[in-house]
Amino acid sequence: MVIRRAVVRHDGGWTDTKGDPEAGFTFYNSTLCSAQNVIILDSTLSYWNWQSAFYNVLNNASPNTNANNSWLGVIALNNVSPGANDGASLRFDGNAPQVGHVVRDAVFWDSNWGINTSYQANIGLDARGLTIGQTVSSSIGYGIGGGSGGTKTFTNLIVANMSNADMSGESATYFDTFNNGSTSSGTGKVTYNPRTNGLLYLPRIETGTPLKTAGSTAGQIGAEIVNRIGTASTFQGEAGWNAMTGTALWPFPNETRIKKEMCVDAGIARGFCINTSLTNYILNYLGNGNPYP
Repeated sequence: MVIRRAVVRHDGGWTDTKGDPEAGFTFYNSTLCSAQNVIILDSTLSYWNWQSAFYNVLNNASPNTNANNSWLGVIALNNVSPGANDGASLRFDGNAPQVGHVVRDAVFWDSNWGINTSYQANIGLDARGLTIGQTVSSSIGYGIGGGSGGTKTFTNLIVANMSNADMSGESATYFDTFNNGSTSSGTGKVTYNPRTNGLLYLPRIETGTPLKTAGSTAGQIGAEIVNRIGTASTFQGEAGWNAMTGTALWPFPNETRIKKEMCVDAGIARGFCINTSLTNYILNYLGNGNPYP
């Protein structure tokens, strides 16, 4: 399954006593699935059991596996549910090993955690090009944490304003850590204030700034989400299914219809619904205007 350029906001939920988890978007006992340019935002209500914006779960009671899933050019923005102390932008969960997962160029901003790598089963994960942080540090916050087993790589990432720690139980290389409750060590570590060193707009890093060349092999630290990923209508394995297309992502496709159906028709007045557009909300989130009017 490939999901491209979807916009998700969690408005409902349930109040059962089983403790069933809630999330914006879940790969559940699923293999070879990909989220491409998917946005999950403004999930800020009180839910029964909020886990994360993006959720990836393997329950070994199922005969299905959970492996080789990918999150490419995705954004989780403003998803803090009151009382959900461990609510993450991306969480891995379950009771059996997972392998082969990939995250490339992701913005995980204003959640309690950036990535929760699980405390249970081994997780195999390669994550590169991440922008993780909070606009204003809250009383809760981990950039990446969990400490499960498995082979994991985190590189070329920003972690900023997380009150607890940039990393807990995990390690990274070529990363910018700024104003976190505690700071990790690692190859290629820098301590720039990202918002004055290249991070003017959440989905990109500005040319000619320190973060643009501070990464591995003089590459970029932080996410770059400016073009559409995946040729429309292609399935996994077909030509161009996960390629960088070169077609601009911003202004976000169908955003007029998205705002009508998710805001006006739904009677919602919070988050991007009270902004001029979805694109303006995301690009001006840090207060530096919108370069894609």
